Amino acid sequence: MDTSTIRRTITVTVPVEQVRQSIQAPALLKNLGLESDAFELRQAPADRGTEVVLLQEVPTGAKRSALAEAAGKRLRLLKSLIETGETPTLAHNPSGRH
Repeated sequence: MDTSTIRRTITVTVPVEQVRQSIQAPALLKNLGLESDAFELRQAPADRGTEVVLLQEVPTGAKRSALAEAAGKRLRLLKSLIETGETPTLAHNPSGRH
């Protein structure tokens, strides 16, 4: 089956080595539906932390925009986990919505 690559990049405010250690945790990545070999890490410009590049192979003809959006969401969750140790949630958040 032919495939193409979706490439999404995000910057995290921690050093490369700390990101590398975080993405080696199999349970963390499994919960996000990611694999450790799907990443490229590099120093962010102007000493702003680390650029994390997610590379995901998708079948040719697949709905790339939906898959790219889902990959971006997983990458933002990974950023939250690396920087704060938790993912954002609305659970236990008092609000006026019923």
